[in-house]
Amino acid sequence: MAMGHDPLLNELDEARLAPLVARALGRERVALGAWRWAPLATDLYHAERTLARCTGTARAGGELVPWSLVLKIVRPPPGAGDDGWDREACAYRSGLLADLPGGLAAPRCLAVDTGADGSAWLWLEDVADRFGGRWPLAQYGRAARHLGQFNGAYLAGRQLPTDPWLVRQWTTRHSEPAKMPAAVAELATLMDDPRARQAFPAPLLAAMPRLLHDEPRFVDLLARLPQTLCHHDAARANLLARRAGRALETVALDWESLGPGTVGADLASLVCGTIRRGDFPARRAAALDRAAYAGYSHGLRDAGWAGDPDLVRLGYAAAVALRWFLLPDTLRVLTGGARAFRGRARESEARATHEFVLLSRFVLERAAEARELARRHGLLS
Repeated sequence: MAMGHDPLLNELDEARLAPLVARALGRERVALGAWRWAPLATDLYHAERTLARCTGTARAGGELVPWSLVLKIVRPPPGAGDDGWDREACAYRSGLLADLPGGLAAPRCLAVDTGADGSAWLWLEDVADRFGGRWPLAQYGRAARHLGQFNGAYLAGRQLPTDPWLVRQWTTRHSEPAKMPAAVAELATLMDDPRARQAFPAPLLAAMPRLLHDEPRFVDLLARLPQTLCHHDAARANLLARRAGRALETVALDWESLGPGTVGADLASLVCGTIRRGDFPARRAAALDRAAYAGYSHGLRDAGWAGDPDLVRLGYAAAVALRWFLLPDTLRVLTGGARAFRGRARESEARATHEFVLLSRFVLERAAEARELARRHGLLS
């Protein structure tokens, strides 16, 4: 096989692959024909991950059939300790991901192995997106409905898992209180730059330090809202649309942040994460907000949960408000301290900068909405 960036991939051979291919094809045994692997792109902040697609042909019962598998290798980051770096492997081993409620599914796991270096090897089915990755707005609403069905099942009585490897402090992971003092000081400096004042009206600039100041209040607020099980990274980059009979289901990848969370938290990931990673324009954030919120609300009702819609909207808006880091990121871009880059979006730096500004405005608007809803319900002084 060809050499690649991860030497572990060069250990792949027919003896290791043949049983996995047989399992994927539903055959007792197969004889592999020609096969190859190729690396798949992954986010830069996932330096300890390797993704590869293995493809080829196999002879089974006199028939030559094509096959493909995805291999995900996860290593503990340096000095990680027991921080749940292998959470996705634990989730698959537990069987939790094989029985997801509603229209949400995880890729079928063919095997979870442990490498000689202690890494976790996840052998997964290769799922192709029905829309080639370019979703129409209606598909976001459909995926949001499936997320609502998933979250709603646990709100309506399905037992929440209590496994020790689940993410617990999801709000802390977002709000990162240890970084707050430095961010507040940096924000004060960046806000004084004329380029920042040109991009943001004075009231919005004034709202930026307030958002950082209010982060502990949002964290406390979210802890008091209805709790469910969440994916916690349900951006479009981690979601695929697949035909399931006569309907479409949503296949969610990367279950590395799985754990309890507030109603609306997965909706915040879908809207904010999708725009941040460049799969949807921030200038159409209001349209995505409406379609996704409507779909998510329908999904909660599908699952049998009849809670207060205001609390759903509050959970969503307050979870969006945890994305305070977008504000200093945007001001750094505006003032020349960072390059504008939105994940996989193919756009000019000027366009990306404008999208950052619009997304920051969206975050500030949702924070204001969360404060108003919380006051209305007596949850925030």
